[in-house]
Amino acid sequence: SFDLYPAAFSSKYGNATGGIIDVALREPKHKNFTTTLHTSFLTAGVMVESGIGDNQSFYATYRRSTLDKLLNAEDMNDDKDEGFNINQLPISDDYQLKYNARIDENNSISIMAAGASDSMAATFNENHEEAVRDPDFAGPASIAQGFDSQGVTWDWKKNGKELTSIL
Repeated sequence: SFDLYPAAFSSKYGNATGGIIDVALREPKHKNFTTTLHTSFLTAGVMVESGIGDNQSFYATYRRSTLDKLLNAEDMNDDKDEGFNINQLPISDDYQLKYNARIDENNSISIMAAGASDSMAATFNENHEEAVRDPDFAGPASIAQGFDSQGVTWDWKKNGKELTSIL
């Protein structure tokens, strides 16, 4: 789930300033082993999910952009000379993993991992509008960003109260 708090958010977010985007992964479903494939013009992905025994379950998912597989970057560079050439079309991918063990009716432990990456590359010619203003902009440019995050949480419930501890 994604929740946006542009202002007046609660104290649980600490010393945050500006807005908050609160992201949460759902709990794995306790069901028979299931594989789901997804494909479209922009992305392709796979998800596996299953229960393990009576009190454990997990899911793992991976998704990747497909634009660079369907189109050739060199074909995107036409003869109009717009001041740049595409060297690599945008590539993005992401993954999520979550394992949940229900210890008893009041306690459960979850292990999570998530990550994403994005990259692309282009070459800016001397006649590109930015390079005309500042010659340092001319030449190859690329961007590659990503993140990986892992965590363990313990959820405890008793007498109608809930406590989540991030380990």
